[in-house]
Amino acid sequence: MIYRQFCVPADEEILAEVGELPKALEGEDDARILRVESTGGESLGISYSAVGRSIRVWWTREGRELVDLYREGAVRMDVSSEGKRTRIVVESDYGECKGSLEIQIYPEISVVEKVIFS
Repeated sequence: MIYRQFCVPADEEILAEVGELPKALEGEDDARILRVESTGGESLGISYSAVGRSIRVWWTREGRELVDLYREGAVRMDVSSEGKRTRIVVESDYGECKGSLEIQIYPEISVVEKVIFS
């Protein structure tokens, strides 16, 4: 498999779209973490490493874990807002398969992952 760079948006772009600023992940020079608190006791965390080409997403509701995903092979992360909908999409390339991880942040949290043969 050919190495591909993981392109991530600048912290300022994430702040502009999400309203939260990613922070450096303690003990990791290149890793960032984004935490978002939502209504209804929901919490979303996203950590990512451009050098490691990895992303982790965890979603809890009232302290109960709903989703905990970790993926490597990430090649692109985009953040966007359309109307009231804000989301982060991470594309991955595993050689024979390609993946898409869509993390909707607003108006409500949702996480959808798709992996298909390329």
